[in-house]
Amino acid sequence: MSGLESPVFCADLKKGAPGSYDIGFIDSSKHTGSITYVNVNTANGFWEFTGAGYGVGSGSFKKLSIDGIMDTGTTLLLLPDAVVNGYYEQVDGAQMDNSQGGYTFSCDATLPDLTLGIGSYKAVVPGDYINFAPTGDGNSKSPAPSLDP
Repeated sequence: MSGLESPVFCADLKKGAPGSYDIGFIDSSKHTGSITYVNVNTANGFWEFTGAGYGVGSGSFKKLSIDGIMDTGTTLLLLPDAVVNGYYEQVDGAQMDNSQGGYTFSCDATLPDLTLGIGSYKAVVPGDYINFAPTGDGNSKSPAPSLDP
């Protein structure tokens, strides 16, 4: 088996539409601007990297070492409690609901953007991407916070 053209992988994920992964090459038609590279640790069988922090909405960016895994099987984010709780503190009416397995909030709530530091790059996840699924009782649900390692 031959090696990769380059030791990289690229994710082109979209909301409500098919995305793609490119492994071993970069398709220049799928990005604009410069590319940020981060080291990946594969010792545990994952593509692990260390994030540089987070920000919520227009609030300040908080530097924080965040262990991350690039998982090609999902677009969900599993984040430390400090990040998840910091995010939902900015969502009016959001409450942790253990019976739903995460925070719930009104389906009419406007969710703030989430900014994640990846190397020197600040990736923005639009707030409307974070609304996970309706609970069936008029509320929306978002994934539960992770347990800190």
